[in-house]
Amino acid sequence: MPKHQCIYCLEEKDESEFNREHVISRFMGTYENAPVLNNFQVCEKCNSYFCEHIENVVSFDSLEGLLRTENLHRSMNTRRAIGRTRLKVRGDNDIFKGLTLYISSAPGSINNIQMEIAPAIGIVVDESKGHYEYFLLDNIPYCNDTIAERIYKSKRPFIVFGYDEAEVNKALIDHGYDLSKAKYAGNLTLSQITSENEIVTQIRCTVDNLLIRLSLKNLFNFLCYSYGKECATKPVFNNYRTFIRYGKLSAPIKMFISNGGLREFPGLKENCHTIGFAWSAIESQIYLCGFVSWFNTITYTFALFPVPTGTVNCLPLLKCIICDNNTRIINEAEYLTVFDWPNNTTRIGFCDTNLRPIKRKRGDDNAN
Repeated sequence: MPKHQCIYCLEEKDESEFNREHVISRFMGTYENAPVLNNFQVCEKCNSYFCEHIENVVSFDSLEGLLRTENLHRSMNTRRAIGRTRLKVRGDNDIFKGLTLYISSAPGSINNIQMEIAPAIGIVVDESKGHYEYFLLDNIPYCNDTIAERIYKSKRPFIVFGYDEAEVNKALIDHGYDLSKAKYAGNLTLSQITSENEIVTQIRCTVDNLLIRLSLKNLFNFLCYSYGKECATKPVFNNYRTFIRYGKLSAPIKMFISNGGLREFPGLKENCHTIGFAWSAIESQIYLCGFVSWFNTITYTFALFPVPTGTVNCLPLLKCIICDNNTRIINEAEYLTVFDWPNNTTRIGFCDTNLRPIKRKRGDDNAN
């Protein structure tokens, strides 16, 4: 039986040790004409590793996971927390400003996501502006003259989410608050305490090595699909393949992460994925780059390798695909794509950025 080399581990294995690998990770969407690597290119062991140790880990704990849940064309079967470690969500309008919010999948809902307000005690700052400062039960500040004056002038000095009346009253009294004029509202809906029709949120996203490896894996799959196994197994890509497969780097990787998607790209559609290759000049050197844009919201761009300037007489067209998440069709094309490379590239390991807000219509969420 002939043996074949896996593009990731580079091991020679029997045909029976290979299976299909989707070029675009299936958890990011399924498509009618989804391209696959099915010619003894990715071994079953590597394929299983990516599924269990990368995709399953980030599927409900990342911005990508949130976007994926939002854009599913079917309702979720179970309720799952989304983004407890890689996403930090806070309210940004009216009484919600400063509140910590939790996002989870919503079984049976058309929108597929729901937001919940984390337990908090709000102490008034400026009631006319709906401004409260929020605390957990165990870190309520002691009442001083400034806070006491605000409370005295307010009709609703406290707003409480997720705590019991008795425990809140005890904590406030223990910290010097006069509750003689403060009445515990108890189980009011949001519509009874604010006129706002929606909650505006700010999302702080942490991008770690696992998410970078996920994007690189999809790009590397596309490299093999577009230019063949012989290209993908070249030594020039060894640093990338070992990082994708084992999380180890033998040399720094040049990359940057964009808050937002691509602009003025042919055939671009809202909420689509775009994966492909581009040319870029970095410090007077031309590089072949690769890019992965998820839902046209967050984009990873990598400088793959420098191209000797003398050999580039005319920049050729480069392959790309656009995954339409509405029609579930993938379009393949070739373009002369050129990216401007920023002066300060992203360091592998982290990228904190504020991303687009999510707005949610006011519902019957209970506020105490």
